Amino acid sequence: MSQASEIDPAAPPSVVTLSGGAALARVLRASGVVDLFGVPAGKLTPFLGPVAADPAFRHLGTRHEASAVWMAGALFQATGRIAVAYGESGPGSHNLVSALGSLRNNNLAALVLTPGAPSGVAYPHQGLVMDSDNERLFAPVTAWSGVARSAERIPQLVRWALREALTGRPGPTHLEIPIDVLRAEATFDPAELDAPLERFLPSGRAPADRAGQAMIRARDLTKHFRVHKRPPGFASALRSLIHRRYELVKAVENRTDAIRHHRHNLVVPFLQVL
Repeated sequence: MSQASEIDPAAPPSVVTLSGGAALARVLRASGVVDLFGVPAGKLTPFLGPVAADPAFRHLGTRHEASAVWMAGALFQATGRIAVAYGESGPGSHNLVSALGSLRNNNLAALVLTPGAPSGVAYPHQGLVMDSDNERLFAPVTAWSGVARSAERIPQLVRWALREALTGRPGPTHLEIPIDVLRAEATFDPAELDAPLERFLPSGRAPADRAGQAMIRARDLTKHFRVHKRPPGFASALRSLIHRRYELVKAVENRTDAIRHHRHNLVVPFLQVL
């Protein structure tokens, strides 16, 4: 009898159905973001429920949203781990912003989460109680600020926010997820939900280029010359350094010329684009 049609009951499902809040908790856990600080709020219940049910999370409630931001920043400063700071939209958003400027100026990463008004009455906003334009409010004091307008995009946007917080100049980022998006159910690929954060971060920086290595060697030879007067291989190293410096200068000049050429081909004047 053919067994081609049999299904292994132990095989993982190809898709899972979760609420936006449950998907958010699962992506954070898979990304290693398990520390949360904030003032619990009603609109965040679809997210805080799954957090409370998962022992992997360490959740600490605060009495003020600014304290949550400071705790997340302190954790990153002490351990290098990024944490979540959250608060209700409206007054809570403004309290979060009051501490984010310091994190931004001190290059401290954190992921700030806020709920939002139902999508049907937001952007443009209609002046509901406990509502604010969070995307614009957080933009000046964060490295990145965005809004999840559908539950399906939550995994992508969470990792986008984490990547912006941890790469380049570290800093806080903000993601708003409206209450209807947190409640909405959607289908997800488990591989997407459970992928480690390292898969979405750039790899480590490559070793120093040849010009940089030549500069380091020249520095070491200079120290040797001060002591021994006639270091071995000094002349050949000096010629190599001059050649590498010439290559570096030419590379910079070529790139500068390319930028200038691109600037002159722009339809809009370059200064107006800035």
